[in-house]
Amino acid sequence: MHGLIKKIVFDNNKLRIISCCHNNQNLQTCNYVSDGIKLYVAENEKSKLVQQILFNPKTLVSIGANDDIINIKAYSSIVKKDKIKSEIIEDLSKKEDISLQTSSSIKIVEISPTEISYPKDNYTQVFPENQPSFLKELSITFKSSIKLWLKATAAQFLVASALPVIFGSMFALYFSGSFNWLFFVLTLLGITCIHAGTNLINDAFDVETDSINRYVTPFSGGRGTIQGGLFSRSQVFISGIVFLIIGSGIGLYLNFSLNNNIILYIGIAGVIIAFFYVVGPVKFAYRGVGEIFLFIGFGPLLVIGSFYVQTSDFSWISVYVSIPIGLLVVSILHINQFPDYEADKEVGKNNWVVLMGRSVSRYVYLLIILGVYISLVVLIAKGVLPLLSLLTLIVTPLIIKAVIILFRNYNKPIKLIPALALTIFHMISFIILLTISVILAFYI
Repeated sequence: MHGLIKKIVFDNNKLRIISCCHNNQNLQTCNYVSDGIKLYVAENEKSKLVQQILFNPKTLVSIGANDDIINIKAYSSIVKKDKIKSEIIEDLSKKEDISLQTSSSIKIVEISPTEISYPKDNYTQVFPENQPSFLKELSITFKSSIKLWLKATAAQFLVASALPVIFGSMFALYFSGSFNWLFFVLTLLGITCIHAGTNLINDAFDVETDSINRYVTPFSGGRGTIQGGLFSRSQVFISGIVFLIIGSGIGLYLNFSLNNNIILYIGIAGVIIAFFYVVGPVKFAYRGVGEIFLFIGFGPLLVIGSFYVQTSDFSWISVYVSIPIGLLVVSILHINQFPDYEADKEVGKNNWVVLMGRSVSRYVYLLIILGVYISLVVLIAKGVLPLLSLLTLIVTPLIIKAVIILFRNYNKPIKLIPALALTIFHMISFIILLTISVILAFYI
């Protein structure tokens, strides 16, 4: 390596690094240490630098001042080995205040140059060993894009709309004996697109709340794609609209393939709820009615709609069986509002937890869960659901544990994380078992 380049790297403490994701550039100045040609910096895991290189490892670095500057093209990655991380933090602590030392939220970024240039001497050196092959680079880009969109659309939560559709379709089979695989797949795809679009639009309009939220958990507090510089706010919003349009297009196809316009009316209601959940001037989530509209959207609308797609017939029975489904989804929303309480209150997002306070809202959560099981028992007693639906009682211990954790830690956001996870797992398990019960009842 050019002697003057080594000198510049040795004599300086700071570098400027540019990362980028979907044309959203981020420039940061960081202290660094070097190990041969590789450079290392320490950054918070929520920083734009860390977030962006997780999805796009290409970075540009410059070191030096005035005309004595070296420019570096590099591939950057996160150091995963704790031993190496500790050694680098120790070296960095000599250059800056390292409250980093005890922080588990700090990530070490390894910068591996693929090209170093020294414009003053018109000198360039290439490091092919750090440059991935074309196929590997293509693979990295593809995998990163998939991961990014899964994160942006909150793919792990799309099950909250997929399961009610699956149940509604299987209940139609149990009730009428009719089932159309093509319509089932299209319904599932359309609803998934609308749900993904809703999540994106929510992030675009909840950016203020998510930015000030001190208690982000794996289940609440937003996706962080805007704050992390992965997308701009407008990109997130436009993507949400595109997903809504795709989902609506599928819905229109189903509507015109069936009798009447029931699916059209259900679809319009669903899109209105999806769009205006956080978008002004309506903002359902900010006016104390978000939970009610979520219940309608994820309970009656999804179950009635998927039931009608299969049977071409409206039945009040499909409304009745949607009640425990809607309540299960509301239970997730409600408990997720506890960690977000302070941020939601500050921006005027008047959900039930903000309006009633965390202490009283514990009992609301309990009432929602009781509503699930009371409606289940009533539906079985009335013969609407088969006796086999008592299979769902297997997951009762999960929700009992979640209730206990919430009652003990309702004002301790981090300690609530197990309760959030249990509530989600309870919803998933309950609907799966309920679906299995109606399928078994049909074939037995």
